[in-house]
Amino acid sequence: MTADPTVFVVDDNPAVRKSLQALMNAASLASETYASSEEFLETYDARRPGCLVLDVRLRGRNGLDLQDELRRRNASVPIIVMTGYGDVPTSVRAFKGGAIDFLRKPVPPKALLERIREALRLDAQARDATAQHAELADRIAREPEEGDDRREATGCRASRSGA
Repeated sequence: MTADPTVFVVDDNPAVRKSLQALMNAASLASETYASSEEFLETYDARRPGCLVLDVRLRGRNGLDLQDELRRRNASVPIIVMTGYGDVPTSVRAFKGGAIDFLRKPVPPKALLERIREALRLDAQARDATAQHAELADRIAREPEEGDDRREATGCRASRSGA
């Protein structure tokens, strides 16, 4: 059984966190809010499904540095970057770091929810693909080697002659 996905929100503005949490509640989406990158990293478990709504300008480690740290940790959480101070170099860095979107605040609630639902869908697809890959690798690892007991049990022998 897989856990319900969570929308993780990292923003240092308490009003934004409260607003986004209310929006997620109204949309029946589980959410957790964090005031800093450090607070988020203390509790984040990459095995939990979800997406990250991330502010760029944070006290301490900024949002793009958090994005870089998550990549170093091989966390593949879809990230939606939001900022009130967007510029081209910042958006390029966000996208090169793997963000799925870069939104300028204020973001209309409907548009944000659409992007969040898309991020959650992408996360579910990636997790399904990873699980299928792991299952296939496990089956391959359990497959008998060529010339093993199954071949001997059926009386088949590999012929080494050219004729």
